[in-house]
Amino acid sequence: MISTILAGIGVASKALDLISNNVANAKSYGFKTSAINFQDVYSAGGQAGKKIGEGAQLAKINMRHERQGNLTLTGNVLDLAIKGSGYFVLSDSEATRIKFTRDGSFLLNENGFLVNQSGLFVRDTNGKPIQVPLNKQGSGLVELEINEQGQILATYNGQRTKIIANLGLANFENPGALTPEGGGDFSESFNSGKAKINKAGTSGLGLIKSGALENSTTDIVKELVAMMTAQQTFSANAKMLQTHNDMTGRWLR
Repeated sequence: MISTILAGIGVASKALDLISNNVANAKSYGFKTSAINFQDVYSAGGQAGKKIGEGAQLAKINMRHERQGNLTLTGNVLDLAIKGSGYFVLSDSEATRIKFTRDGSFLLNENGFLVNQSGLFVRDTNGKPIQVPLNKQGSGLVELEINEQGQILATYNGQRTKIIANLGLANFENPGALTPEGGGDFSESFNSGKAKINKAGTSGLGLIKSGALENSTTDIVKELVAMMTAQQTFSANAKMLQTHNDMTGRWLR
């Protein structure tokens, strides 16, 4: 009995943690809502062929990578959203840490490198950090454009528009198995498979929308309903545990 009650409390607690994380990231760009799955636990009964239920346990956490969030138009050229499959590729300066994200709120640092809000470098289709020279042959940058194929086009004063780089997008055999790194970033796992990096619009990858950001896929109403259910489950199991303790105390008097 006690093991079944404790299992119920554990299930409700894990559900509350996950739901709280979904709610907390409802305004985070590129965030993908997670769902938690549980499975029943049985032990062998006293009679052959019979099993005794002993509560539930965590089966797995599913992150809904296939869901597309709504787009918010910002008008900022460096705000990028992916319409379809794929992830932006990020890394530190030495490329020792590779991360993937759907959050395309980028900017140019003081050296003209395209970086995210944490300072990680955005990579091109060849795995190199993207740099947009602020000056070229004595001419200053006057216009920047990023098209649907992820081509970064720069125009310098008195010069023709040139392609500076091709934005790299990554895809995976099983994106649902990516490892969350926090802040909307992910890393490869054995189950996700290796990243396949290519141009936007090729190899099943989506297209780039400049001047927009993808919203979180969290549905606040559904999450709050799920939270109330989990809280009720936790409360019910806590009351059963208290009742069990009271009955045990009476027997031991």
